[in-house]
Amino acid sequence: MISQGTDSISVYFSKLRNLWDEFDSMVPPPCGCARSKNFIEFMEKQKVLKFLMGLNDNYEQARSQILMTSPTPSINKAYAMLIERESQRFVANTSTVGVKVDLAALLAGEGGNYQNYQKQKRN
Repeated sequence: MISQGTDSISVYFSKLRNLWDEFDSMVPPPCGCARSKNFIEFMEKQKVLKFLMGLNDNYEQARSQILMTSPTPSINKAYAMLIERESQRFVANTSTVGVKVDLAALLAGEGGNYQNYQKQKRN
């Protein structure tokens, strides 16, 4: 069973996509009839579920939101939603880290002394 692990969403999705492409090449749809259409729709929903269930726990809220969407979004739509969430999380983490680093650098430049920081702030 494949799961996201330490991979980014795009790497995880690419691994799944490769497996699905391989499966589709070995097991083509039965025919061009209504049963085949139902089978394809069923398999697409299974792909969405597999993709979502293999995500790390920190995507639990996003996974729940996607699963509650009616009708179930396509695999590409679910992927796009999660990539957006991942990029928002990355930007939020980067900006938070940057603020902490800037303050720490400022304090270190003043000998690490909070009083010196306050003096500089007033000047």
